[in-house]
Amino acid sequence: MGVGQDLYSRQTPLDTNNLSSYFHQLCAQARLTGSNSSETCSDYGEIVQTGFNDIDQRCDRYLAWIDIKRTEALRVKSGIASLAFTSTTVLTIANAGLDTIGYVAAALGLAVSLYDNYNNSLLIGLESTTIKQIVYQRRLEYRRQFSGLNYQRTPEMVFALRGYLRICTPQTIVLDANTYALSAATGTQSPSLKETIGQEVDALNISTGKKPVSPYSPGNQRVGRQAVKCSECKGLFPDDAGFTLTDVKAVQAGVCVPDDGKPGQSTLAGVENYRQTQGRDRTGPITEAEYSDIVTYGCQPGDLAKGIGNFFEAVSYRDKPDRLKLLVKSLNTLQPSPLLDQDATDLTSQALREKIKLARVAYHLKTGDATRDGLMSRDLERRINQAARTASSSAQGAQ
Repeated sequence: MGVGQDLYSRQTPLDTNNLSSYFHQLCAQARLTGSNSSETCSDYGEIVQTGFNDIDQRCDRYLAWIDIKRTEALRVKSGIASLAFTSTTVLTIANAGLDTIGYVAAALGLAVSLYDNYNNSLLIGLESTTIKQIVYQRRLEYRRQFSGLNYQRTPEMVFALRGYLRICTPQTIVLDANTYALSAATGTQSPSLKETIGQEVDALNISTGKKPVSPYSPGNQRVGRQAVKCSECKGLFPDDAGFTLTDVKAVQAGVCVPDDGKPGQSTLAGVENYRQTQGRDRTGPITEAEYSDIVTYGCQPGDLAKGIGNFFEAVSYRDKPDRLKLLVKSLNTLQPSPLLDQDATDLTSQALREKIKLARVAYHLKTGDATRDGLMSRDLERRINQAARTASSSAQGAQ
């Protein structure tokens, strides 16, 4: 039998199941339900937006892994296409329910070999800043043109998500890098990013303007979309920035506050804590880079049960027991009573939280909120450790 004649394959039902499973995972992430049932997913446009966010997280982890391999100056010895291998690597996204960017490629019908040893080695040879600039620019333009479309059918969603996933494939990144280099060398004008992505939009041939309908119910059923309003948020989510309810919930989860989609003072405080952690003295709308940082590195499922209360604590104390022990030791030096057990004390300790509150009072860093006063920040940790070193040095000098 010749190539291409076997139109039905035993793989076909598996591919279909993978696609269905992935869309149901996106529905779960977006917390979407139909108007008549708690088990149905109700908004194709919202599913696509959630898919974009999911792919962003997986892509960021993948590029971070490439950075590690570049630093180590090693070539990957075995194909990354093995799901058994990648499910235990840094590509794993703990809160996505699916393991790897390779899994999403398979679910959307792309060859998982896109991420094999050879293709990964192509990226290792490129500068990290070049890769990220290419990916981020394509993301922004792709979202700008695809987010306003009126998705009505599953094939349209698959087309949009496959195109977005291709942005993070080695072939696309290398092609863009070579195109830019050729244009610079020859002085020729290559098609703009806007034009290139615009051709994909034209190929999809669907109308603009979101009209949410349920894929599991009659076409005239409408699903209400909650507007994101937050007078207390100081412009974190402006109306013209394109933030969806799913985006807001993802930010809330990342900064360790209830992800109810109703941002307020706690959400603002969480984002401010993130910006202080990163050393950014800015206000205003959340940028794409900030959004990516928050959802990728901030609070993950299970963190709240461990006592983690904000972005700083998530990136500073998650899986870093020595750093937490140093904090406990410093607080014991400054506040001897009661002494906390350095080995047994964790972030769920109420006694630890009380000492943190006293430290905030001492350094005039009170927030005015009883819960937030018991949480750590970059500036507070620096002051506590510095004061403890000074106190220890003074004690030794007096002996």
